Amino acid sequence: MDNDNFLLGYGERLTQPMAAPPSKMDKHFPYTINEAVERLTPEFTATATRLKELPSTANPDGMTVAALTLHPSFVAKSYYPDALLKELKLTQIGSKETRVKPDKWTRKEPTKEVRSTLIYVKGSTQAFDAIPDKLTELSRVETPASRDIAKIEKISAVSLEEKIKDIPETADTVELEIALHLGGINIQGTILQGFKQHLDNIGVAADLENRLELDGICFLPITTTGEKAKEVVQYSFLRYARKMPYIQPPIRNADGLSLTLDIPDTAPIDSGMRVAIFDGGIPDDTILEPWVRRFETDGVGTSRDDLLWHGTAVTGAALFGALQQGETLPTPYCFIDHYRVLDGDGSDDELSVIKRIRKVIEANNYKYINISLGPPLPIDDDHINPWSAILDRLLYKKEILATVAVGNDGRLDEASGNARIQPPSDAVNALGVGAADILTGDDWQRADYSSYGPGRAPGVIKPEVVAFGGSSQQPFHAVDVSGNSSVLTTGTSFASPLALRTALGVRAHFGEVLSPIALKALLVHSASKNNTHEPKHVGWGRVPTDFQSIVATDNSSVRIVYQGTLNPAEWMNVPIPLPATALEGMVTIRATLCYFTDTDPEDPVNYTKSGMELRFRPHEDKRDEGSMYPKSKSFFQKNQINNLVDDDLNYNAHFWETTLSAGKRMRASSLKEPVFNLHYNARSSGGRAENDTPPINYAMIITVEAPRNTALYQDTVQRYRTQLEALQPVVQIPVRT
Repeated sequence: MDNDNFLLGYGERLTQPMAAPPSKMDKHFPYTINEAVERLTPEFTATATRLKELPSTANPDGMTVAALTLHPSFVAKSYYPDALLKELKLTQIGSKETRVKPDKWTRKEPTKEVRSTLIYVKGSTQAFDAIPDKLTELSRVETPASRDIAKIEKISAVSLEEKIKDIPETADTVELEIALHLGGINIQGTILQGFKQHLDNIGVAADLENRLELDGICFLPITTTGEKAKEVVQYSFLRYARKMPYIQPPIRNADGLSLTLDIPDTAPIDSGMRVAIFDGGIPDDTILEPWVRRFETDGVGTSRDDLLWHGTAVTGAALFGALQQGETLPTPYCFIDHYRVLDGDGSDDELSVIKRIRKVIEANNYKYINISLGPPLPIDDDHINPWSAILDRLLYKKEILATVAVGNDGRLDEASGNARIQPPSDAVNALGVGAADILTGDDWQRADYSSYGPGRAPGVIKPEVVAFGGSSQQPFHAVDVSGNSSVLTTGTSFASPLALRTALGVRAHFGEVLSPIALKALLVHSASKNNTHEPKHVGWGRVPTDFQSIVATDNSSVRIVYQGTLNPAEWMNVPIPLPATALEGMVTIRATLCYFTDTDPEDPVNYTKSGMELRFRPHEDKRDEGSMYPKSKSFFQKNQINNLVDDDLNYNAHFWETTLSAGKRMRASSLKEPVFNLHYNARSSGGRAENDTPPINYAMIITVEAPRNTALYQDTVQRYRTQLEALQPVVQIPVRT
């Protein structure tokens, strides 16, 4: 390498707990309590009447579901109306984003339609009947519950039209994916048996044993007619019904001359590390044989040539990268376990495939996986796809770095939403990977087929990164099943394992000192783009194929890795290492924060259970009078997130993003012992988290660049020589040519 200025590790040794900075929590209410009661009483009365009009089997054991819309000023966790719901004997069982024009608000301009939160609440029909009288009673004395009334904008029954997703009434036979609110573990059996009774009553068969459950939501397949579907969705705990997606990996061939491959005859660099790839299979006796183990998952049927071709090409990309003319294939970084999860007869509904993947991940201890397939439909802001929900939970529990292809429908109509990223690349714990059109050079663009964002909030920056996926001008040379040659192709299917390969290169050379979440942070941190690249198209930028640019810097730069744990509500001081001597000229500080989080799959609006608040304090001597803390400046901009989702009220959705990355260029004189303050905020179902909320692991990467200070790296190492350590490769890194 050009130098040995490797990553400085153990930045967490510099961190210290700190007292919480002061915060202002006052909130002005748009309605008085009496105004709110007067507004809402007729709506609660009408809702109770509508719920009682449903068929008797639609409300199992007398329980039913309604939709309560929060005033857009009160969607944050701190303002959740839990006291009111408790008084009204209602329980939240889910949520989704909605848009509402409030009757009043506290802003100076006229009201307009803005983003807000709709929460699904369950209760008995008797509880809904009693609410109008209860509201009158609450309005007589001001209490936390009575103040909560002013946080509600409206209440209604859930319309059948909201539940049906693109199901033609004239269809003689339609296979549906049903999502049910389970309403809590104590009544799951009642909900499921009630649904079975409801289906029996209307003459529709269902196999409840073939369901997929995750927390408060359940997915299951049924077959019926388009006309009967309208009766199916009358069940009060049914969230949605849509046509069942079937999984087929995209096949995108390109024209051109294939390459003859020069196969290496070596063991992988790290023979102890294994990676799992879930795809269409690999046939016997390919050139991948020395480095790959093949597995058939439970229930998978026959294979098919095009699926085997896809599985081989994806796995070859993870092993060797994008193949180049005249180059010997590089030594793979590790062995790969390839799991065939697709049937050759095309009978794979999305629930069957994710069950196979789930079983493999739960039974093994993989830390790195790739998925280049998924349901061929754009993400839905209102509902979490079962693929994304299951994957998020697995990645959180197992702390896995997963690269996931975002899909290849980027040429479709943007206005309709059909060009958006596809599940499960919207999983907040996964790294969604799009495709760039060329492998090297600065004049790259998003490949026109690559699906794009924004993602769902939280998870707005999707794809997070792009990698080379091929284009008409420069196809992707992938390993062919037929022999020692390449096949020309394009697709995010190949960009995704290429991005993973870069992370595997770092891991193979530096060992277990870098966790999967730290490697994810490093990929995001090292991604690059220019002002012509839109964030919704390329995320944080294109991942370098040369991992050496990730792990080493020049003499006027330093890169520090922090890996640590935070407890709920904890504040932590995170110093930014600088030399003891003053710097000169302009200084750029870049920072990336990543963490895995548990999720609430029934609550898309409040999906992530963990959030991070960061405050940047650049100069320790610049303080407001009487303050114990230096002044803070913006760093991770709200607009970076909010501009992508048209966030009219500019509320703090960015606090719940699992990946944040930004940079700030400043005069050296404006920096003195700069720090970040890091705060872990926990929530559950949009409200306050339980007392037993576990800590989370995070990774933070900070790079300091000061071009006029050619000894920055060495001076920083010298100052922090007892705390920071340069991470040394466990195997020799090849010299760049």
